[in-house]
Amino acid sequence: MLVSHGHYRIDAGEPGDKSRLDAGESMFFLRQLESIDASVYEVKYPDLKARQLLPQIAGIPEGAHAYTYRQYDRVGIAKLIANAADDLPMIEATGAEYTSQIKPIGDGYGYDVFEIQAAAMQNMPLDATRARFARYAAELEVDRIIATGKIQMPNGTPVLVPGMLGLINQTGTTAFTLGTKAAGGTTWGTLAAPNATGDEVAADIMGLVANLYTATQQLWGSFRVLMNPAQYEYAAQKRLGSVSDTTALAFAKANSTHIESVVPWWQIPSGTIVAFPYDPIVLGYIVNQEYTVAPPQQRNLKYIVNSWMKTGGVVCRYPVALTIATGA
Repeated sequence: MLVSHGHYRIDAGEPGDKSRLDAGESMFFLRQLESIDASVYEVKYPDLKARQLLPQIAGIPEGAHAYTYRQYDRVGIAKLIANAADDLPMIEATGAEYTSQIKPIGDGYGYDVFEIQAAAMQNMPLDATRARFARYAAELEVDRIIATGKIQMPNGTPVLVPGMLGLINQTGTTAFTLGTKAAGGTTWGTLAAPNATGDEVAADIMGLVANLYTATQQLWGSFRVLMNPAQYEYAAQKRLGSVSDTTALAFAKANSTHIESVVPWWQIPSGTIVAFPYDPIVLGYIVNQEYTVAPPQQRNLKYIVNSWMKTGGVVCRYPVALTIATGA
């Protein structure tokens, strides 16, 4: 017998079939799944920042398996012309076509017949922890793909996802070399073992966004700066001098007109600084299907709930407006 509640449906067992839920237990289970769904979607994950920090490429259908776009560059210049000129220079938009694959990221959780029957008998809610962990696991990998273009394998090793890119492995971006420090090298060091002065750190941050402003021919005036929390804390605490209360980060933000914000993000590799304008014309992430939960399926004595979402990583149409500096 088919029992349904909300968007969930399940086949209930016939009387006497102890390997399946009866009609009452089935209805209890479906109501619990609806309640679990509601609680899971309310959970916020503050450590997963990709979808807060980057704009989204909107309008891609859920069923799409790929997204094709062009990277553009301008060719040609205007000139002074005579009144009857017929040889006006042509301005062309040249660029290569790229395709980002869109792939599902999925997992699942389940409850066995006996724990559902016990919960139904006692009218106790099912534990939603498994459902929350399932959603977090999917969102975490999407966050990782958007940031790095990698997904974590079962053995814990992150590997590049074929056919798509993340934020930090884009190509053709605007290069920037961090300044050589008086102590040697380009690294900032740590607060316990500093290598860069506050002035040198501020110069790196301000120089990076000023270089990007020039490289984009002033098309964008301010840029979002992302860095690993270790570099962020160094910049936020390193003072400009022994008698100054102003930190390198505070000085850079106060004295550069090209900084929209500076944000720490643990997905950015240590020593890396990324800057870009927050503009979906420049770049954006693809999530064309949000976290989706399928109806439960019985597998032996367990009811499995599968779930997934779909991503295409990061699309960058104007890589000249993106800087990825390393060595801080």
